[in-house]
Amino acid sequence: MKEEEDERIKQLLSENEEFAAAISQIKEDNQLAISKMSHEIRNMITLVKSSLQIIETRHPEVKDFALWEQIGEDLNTTNEMLMQYSTYNNLLKVNKKSGDIITLIENTAESFRPQCEQRGIGLFVSIAAEARKYASHYEFDKIRMKQALINLIKNAMEACSRNDEITVSLSLDHEKLADSPSLLLQVSDNGYSINKEIMKKLFEPYFTTKDTGTGLGLSIVKKIIYSHGGDISVESDDAVTKVSCYLPTKQHA
Repeated sequence: MKEEEDERIKQLLSENEEFAAAISQIKEDNQLAISKMSHEIRNMITLVKSSLQIIETRHPEVKDFALWEQIGEDLNTTNEMLMQYSTYNNLLKVNKKSGDIITLIENTAESFRPQCEQRGIGLFVSIAAEARKYASHYEFDKIRMKQALINLIKNAMEACSRNDEITVSLSLDHEKLADSPSLLLQVSDNGYSINKEIMKKLFEPYFTTKDTGTGLGLSIVKKIIYSHGGDISVESDDAVTKVSCYLPTKQHA
């Protein structure tokens, strides 16, 4: 049904200049609105960072807190995401640089640890030894990949109740991608399962079952993984829900 709707829209755009102009104007208006909103949020982030700097100056001992440095890094990441996130389609544009994807996984998971502990949810990170030689110098967009991982862990956390568990793992898969082994980044939880009808719509933009959700979380993750030449799948049953992101180890410029 979705493919048929897309084809119908393309046909209307090609046949009707007024319709095409109207759609173009809507896109421009949306881009301007998002840019304005992004600007205002970045202003607030600047205020928060200023407040944190004042706290650190007056109370140097806070630098010894385990998560103090991570808070600053998360604010910087949020600011960069807002700068880049002018439109949904811009998620296809990635700026790949060599980096350690394991460090990104561990730091991102650590940012969620206080929330998980507060909710009584276990949070675990598992890195397979065979994945390390590919992951320590991997070409990827750090901001985009962190954005994807944040969405996945957040979704898992929201599906969990007290005493449930979330596992973020990185291993090597030899079957999914044809050219080479792939890094398999998985976020799994034993919270509530996803029924088959919802599963069909998971990656559709703006589809959500949450009262306050935007419906962009998993569609954003999919675009980010695809833009890195990878693939993504979701499995869910009564025991576990698992989102699997396959990233190529054989990368092309």
